[in-house]
Amino acid sequence: MTTAVTHDQAKLADATSHWYANADQIATLLADNLQLLLADVQEMMRTHLDETLAEATDHLASNFRQDLADYDAVVDHILKMADALSAALTQNCTH
Repeated sequence: MTTAVTHDQAKLADATSHWYANADQIATLLADNLQLLLADVQEMMRTHLDETLAEATDHLASNFRQDLADYDAVVDHILKMADALSAALTQNCTH
């Protein structure tokens, strides 16, 4: 957030790139351990980051109406993501 507030675009791009790379690593871990398709888990992770980034961007721009809408999208998606991961975990634990 500090990088975004200071408007250092190079540092922001670098931080964002590392953030998405970390998400890909987490997706690989989840896909491997929960026997899910990597592309599906990567899509869930990237959607989460995209929506979180949109929320933060709107918040920093004082676009609070859109910030609230973004927040609702983040919550909706993360709950669906949690359900999908929980279902996979439950399925894999019962076999």
